[in-house]
Amino acid sequence: MIPLHTPVDDLLLTVVDVETTGLSVAAGDRVCEIALLQVQGGREVRRFASLVRPPRPMSPGATAVNGITDAMLATAPPFAAVLPAVQALLRDTVLVAHNAPFDLGFLHHEFRLAGAAFPALPVVDTLLLARTHYRFPSNSLAAIAAMLGIIQPEQHRALADVWTTWQVLRRFLADLRRRGPVTLGQLLAPRAAPASAVPVALAEALRTGKLLLLRYRSGTTATERVGAAAGALRRARLLLLARLLSPAPRRTPLPPRPHRRGAPLRRGLRHSRWLSSRQKRSLGPWPGFARAGSGGGGAARPAGETDSGPVPGTSWPADRCGRRRPQT
Repeated sequence: MIPLHTPVDDLLLTVVDVETTGLSVAAGDRVCEIALLQVQGGREVRRFASLVRPPRPMSPGATAVNGITDAMLATAPPFAAVLPAVQALLRDTVLVAHNAPFDLGFLHHEFRLAGAAFPALPVVDTLLLARTHYRFPSNSLAAIAAMLGIIQPEQHRALADVWTTWQVLRRFLADLRRRGPVTLGQLLAPRAAPASAVPVALAEALRTGKLLLLRYRSGTTATERVGAAAGALRRARLLLLARLLSPAPRRTPLPPRPHRRGAPLRRGLRHSRWLSSRQKRSLGPWPGFARAGSGGGGAARPAGETDSGPVPGTSWPADRCGRRRPQT
């Protein structure tokens, strides 16, 4: 077991990459190419790369990505034949891969099918380092290499990808060393950079001393200026300090809403009218009309009305508020 406090320069790193017939082990896809690059102290120790003949044909999607065809794999050895060479490079080392779960998932599957156990090794994932310490527009290996100015000999081939992954890791280590010594534990469990970390392009310009094209935006206008990165960082810090020290703007209180005189009275009148209409409906016929056989005075009962209301099939006309009253 390698101690977590081991300096990164003392580690034997093995960068690994595989090309496959598809994207899913569960769907039966297999490894069709493997490459390993072993480095220590910044120097290459040894490398291994080989095509692997899978027991299934290449999918059209995989061939479109990596350019490997079934004709290229016809004379390649199976994975069991290259297994001893792979095992020799996986002894007492630290694995490095970009999107390590993908590559190691296929390697675990191939080792199991070959009747061998995959060794328990610490794994450094450059994809996790990129997501933790940087803000690249895209975290694919090709996009990160392009942002860092790394020239890739070829894309989506195992040996070219392990070399690109190693160059990306070297850039990451150079940035991490500015904060202090880098150990294995820091690579296995990376911590997010502080909130004051500068963007990647600005950090690269600060390291190399190249000029930057800066665009300043204010409202709807924008101006451009070419200057050194150090000056841009200094101006950004001054602007941030000025904003923090400036007093907070005063907020003008809103004027009070004008009081409408008579509003409670109108609400009370509406409520009393609503109550009277409810009471009138519950009392039966409209007041002022004589009941049949009562002998009392008053106006005659309107047509279509009984003691309990209108005769079925007839209705009283409705007023503006939807209440139905008898016609006089």
